[in-house]
Amino acid sequence: MHKLRDVVDEIRDQATKQRLRVLPYEIKMMEPSPVAIVKDLNTTMASLTPTEKSDECVAHALEVRSSWALANFRRFFRLYNHAPRMSSHLISWFADRERKLALKTLIKAYVFRLFFLLLIYLFD
Repeated sequence: MHKLRDVVDEIRDQATKQRLRVLPYEIKMMEPSPVAIVKDLNTTMASLTPTEKSDECVAHALEVRSSWALANFRRFFRLYNHAPRMSSHLISWFADRERKLALKTLIKAYVFRLFFLLLIYLFD
């Protein structure tokens, strides 16, 4: 996600930067909070009609969102591999982040299981 302040910082033209610095008014940049984004997403999902939900891409997006929210990595990556039309390109923007999170979760679970088995063998 790009923030407005980052976009303004990327202005390379010095004349434009100077004009922005000497404006007679202050530019206030407002960004929505993550809570507002999720609330808006939930509101949008709730307002979908059955016809809209039956669309192939919308149904796929709802399934991806559900698997992401439940941290169901297996389902998420299956949906990523079988995405309709150009959906896989959108998912690829955050698939690496989810892949790292899945690996981290697997390592934590595996280490805990090894520790548990080690305790069982030590006390037998």
